[in-house]
Amino acid sequence: MSATLETIIDSLKNGEFVLTILIILISLIVNYEKIILIIENRNKARVRKLLEAIECQSAKGVTKEYLIEELANEQFKVATGIGAERELREAMILLHRSMEGELPFKYFKRALPHLSLKEGEIEVTISKLDSVNFWFNLLVGILLSVAGLVLMILPTQVNLTFPSNTITITHLIALFSLGVAYMALSVFLISQVMPVAAAKKLKHRLSSQFQ
Repeated sequence: MSATLETIIDSLKNGEFVLTILIILISLIVNYEKIILIIENRNKARVRKLLEAIECQSAKGVTKEYLIEELANEQFKVATGIGAERELREAMILLHRSMEGELPFKYFKRALPHLSLKEGEIEVTISKLDSVNFWFNLLVGILLSVAGLVLMILPTQVNLTFPSNTITITHLIALFSLGVAYMALSVFLISQVMPVAAAKKLKHRLSSQFQ
C-alpha cells in the first residue's frame, strides 16, 4: 500500500496525471474485496458495540429502546446491505415475503432512493428527471465504453496506421491510459442506471401483483 502511495505521489510530482488516475483505478480494482471486507467488519464491529451498550445496566427506558432499534437496523444492514428506518424496513420484508423471494433484496437496495412509504405500503416513484438521467447515463456510458475500448486497442494497431518514427511509447501509454479512464467513467455512469432499472423492475412487479 505504501509503495502504491509513493508511486502516486511521484506521478503527481512529475505531472503524469493520466498515469496517476490509471494507478488509482487499478489499485481500487485489485483491492476491491479488501475494501468491501473492511466495510463489513466496521458494520459488524458496530453491531458488537450496540450489543454491549444494550447489556449495560445504565441503558434504560428510551435510551435502551433506541439502542435496540439501532441494533435491528445494523443487523438488517449486515444481512441485506440496506440501511432503513423500522417502518420502511418492515414494509420491505413483508413485500419480499409476499413476492415469495422472486426479487432478491439487492433490488430493494438499488431502488432505495426511489422507495417511500404511503399508508404503510411501499411506493415506487420514478420522476421524469430520473428517466432522463437513466437514458443519458446509459447512452453516454455505452459511447464512452466503445471509445475507451478503441483507445485501448489502438496502441496494438499503431504500427499498421502510423510510421514508427511519428509516435513514441509515451503516446501509446497515454492513449491506453485514456482508454482505461474512459472505461472507468463508463462503468461509473452505467452503475448510476442501476437504481432506476431496479425501481422500474420493482414497480412493474408491484403493478402485476396488485392487478
